[in-house]
Amino acid sequence: MTTTSSVDLMVKLKHVLDEVLNLPPDSALEMVIMQNGISSIMDVIDYSDEELATFTYRDGFTTVMTPEKKKGTTTVEQKQLIPGMIAHVKNLQRLSLYHHEQSDPISDWTTVTRGEFLHFTHHINPFYVPSIPAQAPTPAPSAVKSPTSVIPSYQKDPLAEFKKGIKRDPSQFPTLSDFKNWDAFFRSFVIEAKAQGLSNVIDPKYCPSTDEEKSLFACQNEFMLSVFDKKLKTDKAKEAIRQHCKSEYAAQKIFAEVTAHAEQGTAAKIDSQRILEYLTTIHWGSPTLRWTSGAEAFIRHYNDKLRTYEESKVNSSLKSSS
Repeated sequence: MTTTSSVDLMVKLKHVLDEVLNLPPDSALEMVIMQNGISSIMDVIDYSDEELATFTYRDGFTTVMTPEKKKGTTTVEQKQLIPGMIAHVKNLQRLSLYHHEQSDPISDWTTVTRGEFLHFTHHINPFYVPSIPAQAPTPAPSAVKSPTSVIPSYQKDPLAEFKKGIKRDPSQFPTLSDFKNWDAFFRSFVIEAKAQGLSNVIDPKYCPSTDEEKSLFACQNEFMLSVFDKKLKTDKAKEAIRQHCKSEYAAQKIFAEVTAHAEQGTAAKIDSQRILEYLTTIHWGSPTLRWTSGAEAFIRHYNDKLRTYEESKVNSSLKSSS
């Protein structure tokens, strides 16, 4: 009888194959997994490139005609994974390792999206240098692993790991030139900050406690301050930079002040009113809209505007109640 835990593992594995990697049904990688008794995504990423290359899978049947008897002999064709499929597994391994080094290990693979995977492979992976040494080649898949093997542990310096980790690129961050574009700017900025290991800086509630955390946070703030100097172009943002640039954890204070202004300032209220007026007057087929992208795209556009308006009202309510 299949246990709940094994079903859960299979659901996570299918999610990675179908949603994260976007592989077609009965792909080569899926057949290798199913035909070789691999039951979880962690088992998949545990194998080295050399081990994955040794796996074979059955890809249908081939009929061979024998001249003597004029009839076919059915044989099973065995194939091996092509390098492209092995590269998929390699990227999953590096994504898992990257999350581990960011103190954000992937505990549930069903939370990983296709977008996150593509962002990692395109923008982070090319510059990512793991601080954890690569594992030595493991035994062949058929070999039994020793249950007494222990992975050695060592103390890591968070600041040193940050400095020698992924190559951080200020140019990947979006630019804020007008607060009316705050919603799109904020989403993109938060995603990029998390991808580059800087999410603590834009969290106004984060407070480092140990000496190591304080040193790391100071270094992160220095980097983000340089990003703000290039990417925050509004008068209010420049004012916040001038006010806090010499204070401790300056970038955290700057982003908190700019965020508060964007969500509660006069410009935000005007923008909220403008969005409400837009929502109450616009409709599909309106001659003033000149929409050319189809009905489905219009519905998505309308819902996005509605979500932006509702978020602005929630922020306003929270401000007035505090």
